[in-house]
Amino acid sequence: MLSGLFQGKKLFWIIGVVALIIGGGVFYLVWFGFSAKYEVDTSGSQAAGTNCNRDLLDISNFSAGGVTVTNNGPTCDFFIATYEVYPYTNDTEYINNQKLFASDGGGIAGGATYTFNVSTPGCYHQTDLVSTIREPPSYHSSEFYGVRSGGNVFCGASEPTPTPTSTPTPTPTPTPTAIITPTHTATPTFTPTPTPAPTPTPTPTPTPTPTAIITPTHTATPTFTPTPTPALLCAPASQTIYQNAIARLSVAGGNGIYYWDLGGNGTIIEGTASTVAIGCQFPSSGIKIVRVSSGSQHAECLVNVLAVITPTPTPTPTVIPPITRVPTGPGDTTFVALLLAASLTLLYAGYTRSSAFYRHDAKKLGTEHDPLDFRN
Repeated sequence: MLSGLFQGKKLFWIIGVVALIIGGGVFYLVWFGFSAKYEVDTSGSQAAGTNCNRDLLDISNFSAGGVTVTNNGPTCDFFIATYEVYPYTNDTEYINNQKLFASDGGGIAGGATYTFNVSTPGCYHQTDLVSTIREPPSYHSSEFYGVRSGGNVFCGASEPTPTPTSTPTPTPTPTPTAIITPTHTATPTFTPTPTPAPTPTPTPTPTPTPTAIITPTHTATPTFTPTPTPALLCAPASQTIYQNAIARLSVAGGNGIYYWDLGGNGTIIEGTASTVAIGCQFPSSGIKIVRVSSGSQHAECLVNVLAVITPTPTPTPTVIPPITRVPTGPGDTTFVALLLAASLTLLYAGYTRSSAFYRHDAKKLGTEHDPLDFRN
């Protein structure tokens, strides 16, 4: 019995320790999940301005100099800003080496359509659609709606001046002037004679035919105008994917020789750095800038990489096995048997003694008296 009681208390302590461990694990998971959510929500609240819902914006006619937008959501802030791009060597310098050139926009009401226009510089530039104006253009992903770029050389560098082609001026052909020789008329001579003499007939001098002076016509040499190189374009200009998903990009224009640059943020898994189309992956989240160059031209595509949220694993419930009764040992069985035998002996002795007492009284009272009859 003592052994069974001890085992019951031991089992109680085991159950208590297991419950404490499970409760602590559940509290840790709940607290960790809440803390992670709070950190994500706090980082999103750092964006300035009243951000528009990208899914409720209809953006059209977007170029480096203007855009048309329809707001299908509540009133929010929308701007188009043009930045001059100066020479850079990495992603950080690319952002920090931009200067605001012009901007247009403001609060746009729900259900209304607006057209914004900005001027662009003659050098390499970038045009952003954002909810607020920043310089340099370091934007949070919730403030950013789109981007375009243009220009052939970095700002601050001298633009190549095209050499003018001289066009020869044709020499006008002079109209030939006829040289006319006047006709000589001879003066008749009269000889006074009494006898009229015949008058000689003067012979006219023939008039020479004028010779025309012909000036050769100068034929102008045709000027060869070279075919301009098509503008370099990266498509699509912006797209959104999840981590390690494939972003597919293509290029058009340029001189036909291309070089892709992911800035060390991703890996090309389809095509190569010199093909027209590539597929790339990004292991980390955030806005990634993919650049492509062809000769002196440069173009960019933006890839918005979203983080993949890993679900919190559900803890496996702990199954408590049923209590197994441990059989008592030989010593306990012997003790119980002896106790039962002693009890039976005492009961038999008491019964025997009571029977002898009743028989003795019956002899004294006579045979007619029943010892078991207690009515007398």
